[in-house]
Amino acid sequence: MTEIPEGGDGRPQGAFNKVNIVKLTSFLRNTSYSGANQSARIKALGDRRIPTTAVVVALLDPKWLVEIKVIAAG
Repeated sequence: MTEIPEGGDGRPQGAFNKVNIVKLTSFLRNTSYSGANQSARIKALGDRRIPTTAVVVALLDPKWLVEIKVIAAG
């Protein structure tokens, strides 16, 4: 998991480009992060369209804003 500092813009976009993603799930700490999550995902994936899900949850570490689960094909 990539740790994003409060108020930071360190979105884990590089990870999206290194694998052939077939499904992506974002676990957000707060609904207020949904817009930034969507923007980062669109920017990172470009014109690739894959199934995505966003879920609002309580994350284990309060410093984490989002946790991303990716299913990739080889």
